[in-house]
Formats: sequence, C-alpha cells, structure tokens
Amino acid sequence: MRLTTPVVPLTVSRALAATLADFVDPVSPLGSLIRNCNALRVYHLQRTGVADWNQVPEINAGQPHILDGGWRFWGASGSLYGACHVGQETPGAPWKVTGVSDSVQVLTALQIYNRLSHIQIMDSGTVAFEPRILRIPWYPLEAFWLRSTDRAVPDHFVVFLGFPPPNLPDPTEPISWRDFRGYLGARANVITRRPGNAAHQSGLILR
Repeated sequence: MRLTTPVVPLTVSRALAATLADFVDPVSPLGSLIRNCNALRVYHLQRTGVADWNQVPEINAGQPHILDGGWRFWGASGSLYGACHVGQETPGAPWKVTGVSDSVQVLTALQIYNRLSHIQIMDSGTVAFEPRILRIPWYPLEAFWLRSTDRAVPDHFVVFLGFPPPNLPDPTEPISWRDFRGYLGARANVITRRPGNAAHQSGLILR
C-alpha cells in the first residue's frame, strides 16, 4: 500500500514548538523526539444524528458526524517513544499542545502504523492512501483511516487501539468502510439498548 505524507499546517507546527513546554521539557530526550516526529490528522466519529450506519455510503471531513480532532505527533527512536496532541479547545481558538504520552500504547500503535505500507488492499492497484486517525469514543476504539485518493477505491480502516469489533478475523488487517460501518451499527444498537455502556471508556492514548 502506498501512503501519502500529511502536510502539517504551519500554525500547528508553531503551536507545537510554543506550547510543548507546558507538558515536557522541549530539550529533553522525549521533548526532542516529539518536536521532530511525524503527525497525523485526527477526526472524531460521533454517533449522534446517525439512525442507520448501513445507510452512510462513506465518511469524510465536514460531515455533521465527523469532527476535526486536531493533530497527533508521534514517533519512536530506539527504546524511546512518545506522542502529543495539538488541538483547539473550541473552533477558532489558538492551537496548543493538549496532552503528551509515553505509554506503551504509543509504541504498539506506531508498530501497526509502520506495517501499513506493507499491507495490500485488494483492487487498489497503485492508488495512494492518506493516513488519518479516527477516534470513536463511544465504541471505544481508535483506527487508522486510510483515505483513498481515488474515489473509485473505497477507504479502509485498521483498528489499532481500544476494543476491536467482535468476530473481526484480524484487527490489524484493513477493512472497507462497508464492512466497518456494519460493526459500528451493531455497537450503536447495543449502546441504544443499554445506555450505560456509552459512558464506558478505554485507555486511549490522548483525549
């Protein structure tokens, strides 16, 4: 699979440099790693307003149930690994670092991410995919959202954190939106019947 490299806006890069010190010494090993690592755009998938996930043909930024979640910077070097999130508290507010983590979950996610380029997606040919992060707090899970650059080829998703859908043969293998939305619909039905489940949270990397 061919992956594109996301372009981080200058305002976000400047916010990282200006506010990382609120969480970690920028010249420490962890701080230096984070300042020089790659980043992926983060989106939040909301359950509100969707009556039937099987009727959602695709998802994309700008839809009512897709919220912009900022940027996640993460990387690893030898035995050192870490991540930070740069976001806005409210739309239009200044960008800033809102969290830092050196949890082993970061390393696990990076290992799965590094394997993506070696995965083959059926019938994708030479199409490139833009890697994104999709957070689904009501499931709860996080997945790599592989956004196809050719709309004739569907987006695919690879779960890397949280609770993978039951009966998924291999959570680290990509699945199409058509299959993924079926799992989301099943989970949404469970939450609707048992509202208390909606409050359950997993140990996601950064909130």
